[in-house]
Amino acid sequence: MIVRPDSRFRNAARYHVQPGDLNYWGLPKRAKIEDGEPYVTHYYAENERPDQISTTYYNTPYLGWVITEVNDLFRWWDELDVGQAIKIPTRETLARILGS
Repeated sequence: MIVRPDSRFRNAARYHVQPGDLNYWGLPKRAKIEDGEPYVTHYYAENERPDQISTTYYNTPYLGWVITEVNDLFRWWDELDVGQAIKIPTRETLARILGS
């Protein structure tokens, strides 16, 4: 992208992203499982929601966004097939994602 010399954005940082580095809204992903990191495979049951799955694995509904983002399911959550595999970050991976 070309930025004019008089633009207020002329000194803004530029980022090069790879496929899969952005979430549904085009923002950088905060939650990714890196190569070799452990995760648990959960099989989707009918009418499950991210907050319910989060409560099952992390004892809190507030980490459903991690499960959704790791699996790129923001838009298609209601289109999952029963029995479809979903990656659930282990607590160690979750700690890295959350910066703990």
